[in-house]
Amino acid sequence: MPKRIILFNSRILHFFICLTLLLAITIQNCYASETKTVTPTEEAWNYYRAWQWTAGPVIHVGEAWYLIKMNDQPVGFVKQEVKSIPDGYITTVQSGVQLKIMGTSRNSSSKEVYIVNNDLTLRKFHADMTIDGNKMKISGEKVPNGINMVVEIATGRKEKLLKTKEPVYPPTVVNVLPLKFGPSDEKKHKVKMLDTENKKIKTVTINMIGIEKENGRALLHFQNDIYPIVDNDIWVDMFSGKTIRESVRDGLVTTELTDAAKVKEFLLISALFKRDLALDFSLIKVDPVIVDPQNIVELTLELDNVPKNVDFPSDKEQSVTRNGDKVTFSVSRTGTQTGEEKLSKDELSRYLKVEDSKPVNSQMTKQKALEIAGNEGSDLQIQKLVSWISSNVTDSFARIDIFVTSARSLNIPTRVVTGIVYVPDKGFLYHSWAEVFIGGWIAVDPTFGQIPADATHIKLAEGDSIDDMANILSIIGRVKGSVKEVAYIKPCRKTRCAPLNNTDGQ
Repeated sequence: MPKRIILFNSRILHFFICLTLLLAITIQNCYASETKTVTPTEEAWNYYRAWQWTAGPVIHVGEAWYLIKMNDQPVGFVKQEVKSIPDGYITTVQSGVQLKIMGTSRNSSSKEVYIVNNDLTLRKFHADMTIDGNKMKISGEKVPNGINMVVEIATGRKEKLLKTKEPVYPPTVVNVLPLKFGPSDEKKHKVKMLDTENKKIKTVTINMIGIEKENGRALLHFQNDIYPIVDNDIWVDMFSGKTIRESVRDGLVTTELTDAAKVKEFLLISALFKRDLALDFSLIKVDPVIVDPQNIVELTLELDNVPKNVDFPSDKEQSVTRNGDKVTFSVSRTGTQTGEEKLSKDELSRYLKVEDSKPVNSQMTKQKALEIAGNEGSDLQIQKLVSWISSNVTDSFARIDIFVTSARSLNIPTRVVTGIVYVPDKGFLYHSWAEVFIGGWIAVDPTFGQIPADATHIKLAEGDSIDDMANILSIIGRVKGSVKEVAYIKPCRKTRCAPLNNTDGQ
């Protein structure tokens, strides 16, 4: 029976995590890690020893999602995908982590792609990394006398040869190798691993601990010395071949196999809060780029690779059409609506609703809202609220909550909407804003101080609960965007601000 194995998470962050752990060690009591006495089940041992180990392992092809936790609190994620190709596999790993130690915040994100042979040795690779805002690109391939590597940073480009005649493995397959070794009397194995971040070939020692039974599963437990000073424990399901978890320094930092929906929920919340760990993963880059988005009143955007069972809201300002896995959004915001629509009694109750977590009818809230907005009519009240909040409140989520609470206290029906918005020099980011009802729903963004919000605000969901945003969970990190048409509120003085339709997009 060929063994089943699954590649595991990015080690591009290992040096970053080590620095953080060293800081943690200075403020926590150090204690020796006690190795468990393992009593493997007879079934597991028999299965393990009966395995027919071959030179060409069968890789578990597909996706796997992991949460990185520190002190049992989520601080990062890993998404891994494995695809078969002739004579090997392509492994793609995206990850991000944000840690706080002694008041210092460290952020890192990466996307790594490794092409490996059937025996899991390295063939080619490229990686994009951002560490504390500093970007770096690394690429290379295996050559007869080592690894030919190219490093690109802001200050320039450098090539180097990492000399070796031994087989080299990418960091993503280190957890796989103990399964490749199979049962033997040797408890330790040494392999050569490409250390992408430190741009060197590193010798990694793998220490086989044994087999443990957990929740009815037989787990192969081993350690490696990828992280200096502290132990790195790994547990792999022997029957499915999946890595179940990693634990650094007795559980201080763990990486755990997690349901994809839970990881996407963490990513969406992180993206909405604009946390660096999720920005690179969730960012929707578009071609051509958009200039002066705050002056855009009409926009047509196409999103590609959207699941077929996902629907998006449409209204008088936003139409949505689908063609296969492509969804086109056409947004027109030429000014404040002056319609004569009416909300039903149930809708009025919903959008003026008193919530325990948002005391919209408290006297203090209403007094503060009246102090800011006065009582000269809804239009002027909304303008004054948006102006005050955008100038005096720094947290984007607090801005939305305060605006919704204040507007409802003034008897203005208000709801939260979630979607994407264009940010110059980046692309479309996930974002929340509000809509107020004055004869029709009007998009209002207290974060950007916009009434109405510019047309790059693409609404994907009405509401801000996880259930409301279920459709967004299915597209985050997978869709691509293309700008089809743009129109501006007035002629732009810059020639490259002309509408993008029928132009080169510059």
